[in-house]
Amino acid sequence: MTSHRSDRAIQAARVLSETQPVYSVVEHGEVVGADRAFFPSCPLDRGLAFEFRQREIRSVRIAEQCKFPHVTYFFNGFNPNLEGKEICIPSLPDKALKHHPEMSLPQITAAVLHALSSGEERVIVANLANLDQIGHIGSYDLAVQAARLVDDALRTIHMAGRAAGWTMIVTSDHGNADLMTDAQGNPVGSHSARPVPLVVAPDRPRRFAWKARAGSLENVAATLLTTLEVEPPSWMAPSLVVQQS
Repeated sequence: MTSHRSDRAIQAARVLSETQPVYSVVEHGEVVGADRAFFPSCPLDRGLAFEFRQREIRSVRIAEQCKFPHVTYFFNGFNPNLEGKEICIPSLPDKALKHHPEMSLPQITAAVLHALSSGEERVIVANLANLDQIGHIGSYDLAVQAARLVDDALRTIHMAGRAAGWTMIVTSDHGNADLMTDAQGNPVGSHSARPVPLVVAPDRPRRFAWKARAGSLENVAATLLTTLEVEPPSWMAPSLVVQQS
């Protein structure tokens, strides 16, 4: 059996490193550093976070512990502490998730609402992890509960953001809870390969028109910059929206 989740490799490497030195093809966090990786990762020198820093666009990154690197280290192109205020919410233990599909969503929502009202940042990058983490359990009923909780949180955030003049963008890097059983009716706890929606919900005075109805993750950065009324750099994949007068 094999596992394609990087955290499983880190866990295995951590156990092995207790009795012997461990080398790997790529880095595995603090367990296998760049000095013991055959192909260490190379931090990027451009990307959305670099555009924020260069243009003095202040952001805040919000996620619970299990997804915090996704909104910080990964978002920054493998650069630590590149830009942005960081708010890390503690995560529940994995074994508790089947009893708590809400996870840390109430605290995440509260942090986002505070950021919306504070006026200190122009961008809020938040990860709502429920449908990913709960989806891995493979329980349809739990996934339904998680979906309802996320819907309620997004509705609350959207209403607060719209009242404060914010545009909300919602997307994901993959599906998970959208496919909970296979053709034989067996539980599915892995990611799906289905297309993921991108939603752009502007505040009342502004309107956007779609330039294209299909794209990929590479289009999200320019799309976000467009909603900030910032011209994306030429090297970025094009924005999927254009602002209407």
